[in-house]
Amino acid sequence: MSDNPRMAAPDPEREFAALEAVAHAALDHPEALAPVLRVKPLLTLWSAPAFGPHRSWVLLDTPGADFQVREALWERVPDLAAFAEQFPGHQIPRPSAPTLVVQDARIARTALASLLAEAEALPLPTAPAHFTTAAVECSAVRFDSRPGAPRFDWGWEIPAGGEALAAWFLGMREVIEKALLQGL
Repeated sequence: MSDNPRMAAPDPEREFAALEAVAHAALDHPEALAPVLRVKPLLTLWSAPAFGPHRSWVLLDTPGADFQVREALWERVPDLAAFAEQFPGHQIPRPSAPTLVVQDARIARTALASLLAEAEALPLPTAPAHFTTAAVECSAVRFDSRPGAPRFDWGWEIPAGGEALAAWFLGMREVIEKALLQGL
C-alpha cells in the first residue's frame, strides 16, 4: 500500500458495486446478450435473492408456433466471494466482468395462452414497493408489450394491490423454468 493518496489501494466494495451495475444492466435486457436476439420482448421477469444467483427471463414473440424464452443468470455468489477479504495464500482472482450464463428455450404459444391472457387483465399495483434491508428476495416484472413498458418491483412485502401480480409471476416463472429444464 502506498502513502500517496493518489495511489490508494483498490476499494473492493466500490469495485463490486461497479460489477453489480454491469450485471444488472445485462439482466435488464437479456435479449441483448450474445447471441443477440433481434425480436421484440413481450415481458421480462427478474428474481434477485440475497444469497444466490440473480436471474432474468425474457419472453420473445418469435414467428411460428412457439415463443422463445431466454434466461440470463448472474453467478453473483462466486463473483462476490472474489471481492471478500482474501486469505493469505488463497487469492481468488477478481472478475473484470460479471459471470453471466445464458440459456434459450422454446415454449408453445398454447402453453402460455392462459397466463398471457391473465396478464392483460391483471390489476396493476399503484403503490410503490416498500423495500427493507431485510428483503430476502426482490422480484420484478416488466410488461414490454404494454405502452410505456410498465415495471413492477417488490421485495419481502408485496405492495398493496400486488397480490394477483405476484401470484401470476410465480405461475409464469414456473412455466418458463420448466421449459428451460426440458431444453437442457
